Amino acid sequence: CSKEVLLSKFFNKQWEKFIQMGVQERESLFASFELEAKETEKEVLKNFEDRGRDIENKMRENYNKRGKEEEDKLRKEFELRGNIERVTIEMELRKRGSDEAVGIQKMFEERGRGLETII
Repeated sequence: CSKEVLLSKFFNKQWEKFIQMGVQERESLFASFELEAKETEKEVLKNFEDRGRDIENKMRENYNKRGKEEEDKLRKEFELRGNIERVTIEMELRKRGSDEAVGIQKMFEERGRGLETII
């Protein structure tokens, strides 16, 4: 016998049993199906909510981790920029100070020469 024939015989027997059942037996059977469906639904919803919470928590952890990494990266970048700007400013001030010192020294030398000439 083929599988189709065997399945057909099985379902025909089950259908005959169902038809022969009394009204109360059928109602009891339907009530048990409904109860099982409700329990299954509750279980599926609980699993779905649990998975949703797990996914939400994992996403929150990843977001916080990325935020911390981004914050650290930006802090380092600002520190580096600040250090570069500070060094640049210090070099500029030294150059200006050196240029001014040279200028003042030349001015005094010229005045000194002028005084020497007068004297």
